[in-house]
Amino acid sequence: MKTMAISELEKFHAFVGEKLANGGKNLSPEDVLDDWREKHPDPEDFEDDVAAIQAALDDLANGEVGMPFVEFDRRMRKKLKMPPAP
Repeated sequence: MKTMAISELEKFHAFVGEKLANGGKNLSPEDVLDDWREKHPDPEDFEDDVAAIQAALDDLANGEVGMPFVEFDRRMRKKLKMPPAP
């Protein structure tokens, strides 16, 4: 496990070096990290996403229709103390 983390850090270090060498001197660390994560997705995240989608499909198959967006928006705006939608 430790060797894998070191290897991943070495790859990320090289990725940052490439970004800097190719005109990325104005990028923030967050920008570079976001780009890294986009290009190197975590397989566990993918599995979690697939499981969530399957659960939603199962709910639909069992008659659960969810909530209309307008209702969700209204509830979230109220919860977050935001003004009503225009």
